[in-house]
Amino acid sequence: MTYSNPILISGDNCFKVSNNITKFWASKKGEFFATCFVNIDYIKLSIKITPNPVTTFANIKFSNQLQNDNKFNVVVFNNTGQPQVTKEVGQDALLAGYKLDMSTLASGYYFIQIASSTIIQTFKILKN
Repeated sequence: MTYSNPILISGDNCFKVSNNITKFWASKKGEFFATCFVNIDYIKLSIKITPNPVTTFANIKFSNQLQNDNKFNVVVFNNTGQPQVTKEVGQDALLAGYKLDMSTLASGYYFIQIASSTIIQTFKILKN
């Protein structure tokens, strides 16, 4: 097996693969260990999207606040992965319950992705 893009690792600390998830750390002997303690203050983001199925507006509501994020990208993708609606929404609007207009979309299944600099979450929704 040949790899065209090798991973370069330097230093004695953990390295982060994606979304602040630590996978390995290198020892000074060149060995890799699959465990590494990282102190991450993780906040579980609870998001509700109602109603499902939706006819005109989807209500997106956060149940708790994130400390570091103020802006979120809300993107509606069709079932082939093409973006149909893209909005930048403030955290205050999402905490109050943001109304996402889906009235111009055809009936079918869609995916609503909510992303910021620290989180990304995707939901499947049916549009009637």
